[in-house]
Amino acid sequence: MMVKRISPLLAALIVPGVMYFSAIGNASAQVNTHLFRISAANSETHPQNQGGFKFAELLEKKSGGKMKAKMFSNGALGNDGQSMAALQGGSLDMMIGTLNNFGGTVKETLALEFPFLFKSADEADFIMDGPIGKKIKDKMAEKGIVDLAFFELGFRHFHTRKGAPIKTADDFNGKKLRVQTTAVYIDLVNGLGANAVPMGFNETYTALEQGTIDGMSNPLINMVDGKFYEVSPNLAITNHVYQPSFLGMSKRLYDKLTADERKIIEEAATEAGVYQRKLSRDVAAKSLDQLKAKGVTVTVLPPAELDKMRDRLKPVIEKHTQQIGPEFVGEMMSELQKYRSAHK
Repeated sequence: MMVKRISPLLAALIVPGVMYFSAIGNASAQVNTHLFRISAANSETHPQNQGGFKFAELLEKKSGGKMKAKMFSNGALGNDGQSMAALQGGSLDMMIGTLNNFGGTVKETLALEFPFLFKSADEADFIMDGPIGKKIKDKMAEKGIVDLAFFELGFRHFHTRKGAPIKTADDFNGKKLRVQTTAVYIDLVNGLGANAVPMGFNETYTALEQGTIDGMSNPLINMVDGKFYEVSPNLAITNHVYQPSFLGMSKRLYDKLTADERKIIEEAATEAGVYQRKLSRDVAAKSLDQLKAKGVTVTVLPPAELDKMRDRLKPVIEKHTQQIGPEFVGEMMSELQKYRSAHK
């Protein structure tokens, strides 16, 4: 008889024999009136931001209307770097952002974006919701940000300008590819034989349009949301990096809240995280068809070409394992192997 396994994402909310009730159900609960500002770089319709709206909805419901949150999309309160600094300083309440922006202060976050680390979203969930995710949350708290829930952008792929498709590993050679300003991404692109061009996300559409860069990598949902199909109609399906994100709160603010308020916030965030990751995957599944309908030429790189990419990137993983810490990376890989052994 076939036994259907529960995905780690859903298992995070399922505890046998336990029912979850908000602290507001207790008449003696200490819940004050709050309005939290949430900074987010993407558009209102983006799955990351939709996770923020879901959190706000759950927060208000669980607090009986006493605690509310307002989303500020499209970087209205600043980009990820600016929002993180404001969060640490206590001048911003909350944000939704990518974990790799934390690489300069919490180096362990960079290990999550090693090339070809995860084979599936379930593997990513197992790591993010397990001991490794807990260690990263603890280290983020030491730096002034309480990671309330892990969201995701999903798996990344390369998209390039007209006349510059990537169909083989050798097609990376010499191409100017935009990267995020983190050492792992820079070394990844250079390791593939391309030329890494560090650049802010909001500059990339124009850079592609003008030919300043030949391409970049993105999750499928970003390619649709940012209309990159207009200026880079070639898509190479590579799944080379899984990109986690987070819903965070200023620790300075968090420490001032009552235990009941924290409980409500954490429950709402956990549920919003599950909602967001599922939504992200549902939207990504539809995005590929949307891109094809927009005229994008899609190439699924064959296993042999992906193996060539993996071989080229082994030195990158070895280098950053030493910089991040062999003990942490070893623990992460051990946890990942546990999952794979149990799900053969």
